Amino acid sequence: MTTSFVRNQRFLLLLGTLCSFGAVHFTPAQSSSSLGGQLYLGLTITGAVGTVYSIEYATEVGQTNPSDWRCLGFLQQPASPYLWTDKSAPATGHRFYRAVAFSAPTNMVFVPAGAFRMGSPTNEPGRAPK
Repeated sequence: MTTSFVRNQRFLLLLGTLCSFGAVHFTPAQSSSSLGGQLYLGLTITGAVGTVYSIEYATEVGQTNPSDWRCLGFLQQPASPYLWTDKSAPATGHRFYRAVAFSAPTNMVFVPAGAFRMGSPTNEPGRAPK
């Protein structure tokens, strides 16, 4: 038992010496991590597939004036029911949502966001210079 005690003392002395010269650096085996989550507000829309809706919100439920509602965008109903979430604002404030059927004029069609790119290639016949 005395021999192991002396060995342990020598090991601790050596370890202390190495640490004082900066030869040994202790780091935690695992860095601390955190898990975060965010809730988003949304609504379930039911209706005919293909119908275009204007998704609007207001900050007060009693607002009946159409100008009190702000449009977040347009949605062409992909399925019914469809869960739409507002990723523009976390669920920390008060927002009230509605989906209003949007009827475009008969000489226009609905083009989903990202489906159309304006412009023409530089080598297109009849293209006018800038």
